Amino acid sequence: MKCKTCGKEFKGVLLEYYGDWECSDCNKEDVIHSEEGTKIFLETFSAGSSYEQLVATNHLSFFKEYTVDKIEVGSWHTDVWLKEIPEISFNSVFFVRA
Repeated sequence: MKCKTCGKEFKGVLLEYYGDWECSDCNKEDVIHSEEGTKIFLETFSAGSSYEQLVATNHLSFFKEYTVDKIEVGSWHTDVWLKEIPEISFNSVFFVRA
């Protein structure tokens, strides 16, 4: 799949639906537009489900920069895998772009 704006091939992105989508270069604001290698920070533990919050608090730290390994964008939920913690996915609502 390619970015609707610049035509760049997506790297480390799985879209569970079809439609227009921008790459991490064209949309620098939203975490869900991240690709492999994008730098992000933990913003909050006060989002997502209680189970997602528990997992996040046990594995993530504030003020630490994380690197996106891959991202799976669904219609209601987006999972992010980090290079630093590759075995666990996290809800994108916990993060902001670096």
